[in-house]
Amino acid sequence: MKTYMKSPNSISLFGMRATILVAVLALVLCGTSIAVAGPVSEYYLTAGQWQRIHVVQGSNVNRTWGQVSGEEEYAIAVLATVRTLGIRHSDQGAEYTLDGTPTGTTYTQPVVGARFFDGTTDGTSNYAWDFDNGTAYRFDLNWANPVQLFTLGTGSGRMLGITYDPTNDSLWLSGWEGSVGNVVENRAMNGTLLSSFTLAHDQNVALALDPADGTLWLHDRNTLHSAVLVFEQYSKAGLLLNSQTYPSLSRENILGGEFRVPEPGTVLLLGLGGLALLRRRRGN
Repeated sequence: MKTYMKSPNSISLFGMRATILVAVLALVLCGTSIAVAGPVSEYYLTAGQWQRIHVVQGSNVNRTWGQVSGEEEYAIAVLATVRTLGIRHSDQGAEYTLDGTPTGTTYTQPVVGARFFDGTTDGTSNYAWDFDNGTAYRFDLNWANPVQLFTLGTGSGRMLGITYDPTNDSLWLSGWEGSVGNVVENRAMNGTLLSSFTLAHDQNVALALDPADGTLWLHDRNTLHSAVLVFEQYSKAGLLLNSQTYPSLSRENILGGEFRVPEPGTVLLLGLGGLALLRRRRGN
């Protein structure tokens, strides 16, 4: 096991959708909001040093499975399957069904001199953040053909987390240490800073955007050695909305996190009012 010092290491489908749409519209028109503990959608978390993947939702751990590559699989993208990437050049990642069954497909980390601890996808390409050099990369869906998008460098601080935002075709990044350790940034694909906010702590990892309500989730990795791991929910404006703990995940070095990219019909539904509907109230 590798360690790191100050480094992360029978209803028809049509009928069902119609029923959901009617219910959502009715609640929106009535001005009703829903408060739910923890993430609305399933939040996939990678604990590469422990060679495990966890799926949490609400206040529950829905399922856990072991990683198969023998490497530390941290960067993750979730579509119809779960696809992970090893940290270093030539390290292996793997593909799993959504219930955790390995498909037999593996992926080789192709970038020399880079380390990837978190990843994301837009459904067409995968993305990952090179922790060692402060660079955003785009890959194909098989974690191949890497292209540098922009470089911020590491300078006086380092970013670690990354997630994709379909509302403006951009990337969110979360800080690990130094001058950007307590910062979350939204950047265009060319690196232009679009917005940012600060948090009360550094070591912000497993950054992910919940498509059900448009909020950001991350893990405060400072809680690694405490009794429970803390996960936090923020609005895109930086308002702390909620926090959640999962006692069974205590002391696991979780660094990567992602939600499943939704189907086009789900995105349309959110556009009709789901984002406003599912917004949580702070403290509930």
